Amino acid sequence: MNITTEYKYCLLKSYLFKLLFIISLVILANAYAFYLEGLMFYFRLFVYVLLFITFVLISTYKKTYTQIEPFIKTFTFATYLIVWYFVLCIWTVIPTVFFVLFLFPLFNYTVASDKTAIHWLFAVIITIILTLIIPKDIFSIVPIKQQATYGNLKLIASITVIYGFIFYYNNKIVKSLHPSDKEEQSPEKSADSEMRYKKVYDNLYHQIIDYFEKDKPWRNPDFSIHDLATKLNTNNTYISRAINYSSGMNFKTLVNKHRIEYIKNELLTDNVKKRYTLLYIYTSAGFRHQSTFNKAFKQIENMTPSEYILMLGNQELTTPIDLT
Repeated sequence: MNITTEYKYCLLKSYLFKLLFIISLVILANAYAFYLEGLMFYFRLFVYVLLFITFVLISTYKKTYTQIEPFIKTFTFATYLIVWYFVLCIWTVIPTVFFVLFLFPLFNYTVASDKTAIHWLFAVIITIILTLIIPKDIFSIVPIKQQATYGNLKLIASITVIYGFIFYYNNKIVKSLHPSDKEEQSPEKSADSEMRYKKVYDNLYHQIIDYFEKDKPWRNPDFSIHDLATKLNTNNTYISRAINYSSGMNFKTLVNKHRIEYIKNELLTDNVKKRYTLLYIYTSAGFRHQSTFNKAFKQIENMTPSEYILMLGNQELTTPIDLT
């Protein structure tokens, strides 16, 4: 089964969170430096950005990459505007700040496409031109007082850390998704990769079973794979692949299996089988129609419901109905 897309999403989500964490550390270090230097405007600006990134990390921690992806463009654009404002404030003293802008096309090269990265590169060039054209005194309200050499060295160190991480992780993603011919011919590496994927799906499958056993959502006749994906903060594809990988079944069969087991247990309970009809029992299990119930029972148990009841010697239902 081809699971390259799912693995790519796992890598991209990991990349986004680790990148934001690295940027947070860099911002924290610079905010502390600004505080020691008495530059409270920049200190407050960096603290606000740090709080914003922390909020993003917390609010998206349990979401999948496909759930996060629609908001990436908005987040990137908002961050770019903040960075541009910072550039406008300090570029006359620390011109190396322009290198920060080139992080955006590099970032989009990893998470988006070559075309998007080129668009961002043009946007950066236009931004630099506009920055040089805008009168310098407009954004000189809060001039930086430290020596230019120190400011440039501090910025270069910060940029180097972020650039290094992006290049490292981009190379990791490319190697993972597009292995060399030598790697493709290695059965050991192929087996290791397959084992990693299987562990991811097995973990999700155990979450599904745990949810099924504790909450019994399958008793709702309208319960769908989308409902399950939403509950577990994932998507339909992951759910489907996890079930198939770990059990060899599809979502519908897994749900019906739990419903059938529930019905079988109910039929073994004397109090239940004396007080309720089979119609009541199978509808309470989540089956809406008798024909659907009969078909599912036959598929899973290899016998009809009536044959199963006869096998149990159970012919004492309150209101017998034709099950054949």
